[in-house]
Amino acid sequence: MKKVFFLPILLLLVFNSCNDDDSLQQDKIIGKWKKTKVVENGVEQEPNCTYQGILEYKSDGTFLSERYYDTNPDVTITDCSLFSTTPGEWVSNGNNSYTSIVDGVSSDVELVFEDNNTHVFTFESNGFVAVLTYKRQ
Repeated sequence: MKKVFFLPILLLLVFNSCNDDDSLQQDKIIGKWKKTKVVENGVEQEPNCTYQGILEYKSDGTFLSERYYDTNPDVTITDCSLFSTTPGEWVSNGNNSYTSIVDGVSSDVELVFEDNNTHVFTFESNGFVAVLTYKRQ
């Protein structure tokens, strides 16, 4: 009798634990990411202030993007300062395809995960190609 009673409870727990929130919590993109390499039109760029920015994807479907820029007009001195912090939402479309939503505007991106700690994003627009590499922090 005890086995018959516990079986429905066990099944209920198993099925209730498998919901949409689990897929977000398990997604490879969740975590803090920092830019480590930028290639523009085939030319690797020198590291600069933009490399200090962090992208943080959270398991609740939100993200935060911090951007840094050099605020010193003297090109011989680098003065990196936080330029903006932008909140947004993200959705996994499966197969490393994501939609990000910032201020009601959505963008679809494809990421290439080289491993669990590195992903690459390629941006193309009007003949300009940028390949950005991020490492998990």
